[in-house]
Amino acid sequence: ALYREESREIDVRLHHNRQGRQPQRLRKLGEGIFSWVISHNKPAFIRDWENDDSEFKQITIHVGDTPQTKALIAVPVTYRGRVLGVISVQSYIPNKFDDGHLNILVTFAGQVAIAIANAQLFEEVEHSRDEFERRVTERTHDLALQRDELHTMMESLRNANREKEDLLMKLKQQTSKLERQTTELE
Repeated sequence: ALYREESREIDVRLHHNRQGRQPQRLRKLGEGIFSWVISHNKPAFIRDWENDDSEFKQITIHVGDTPQTKALIAVPVTYRGRVLGVISVQSYIPNKFDDGHLNILVTFAGQVAIAIANAQLFEEVEHSRDEFERRVTERTHDLALQRDELHTMMESLRNANREKEDLLMKLKQQTSKLERQTTELE
């Protein structure tokens, strides 16, 4: 199960029992043994359900119509102090697990935590890259619009400059004509 910290939900991704694979489901933090493991960041280890006097019997949630679990190990999947999820093995036979099984599952959970953290980091990098590409595309579009506006303004300035040159030429011609007329009248 993966822990969704932002929504405080447990996403039970893979669950098999005697009826086969169970559908994926979400649980709110606060329900069941997985929630306890996540909240306490500690393993839950029940060797013999019938003779267990821990609090786990009161918080257990049974799934399906299968016989009750008789032994259970659930360990947190933790990376750098942050709980990412839970791995659990269960048996219908009491005393099926010992401390060696617990240690193996804790070690395995550590490896899974690294894999999940790497996958999440990759997803963040991909999201950042996509966001960066989106922003570059937006900025490129904005720059293209600005370039087009500048081009239009430059054309307008060229036209205005041509008109000014034409007016100056006409003014010079008029000035010349007036000077000739003045000279002729004298």
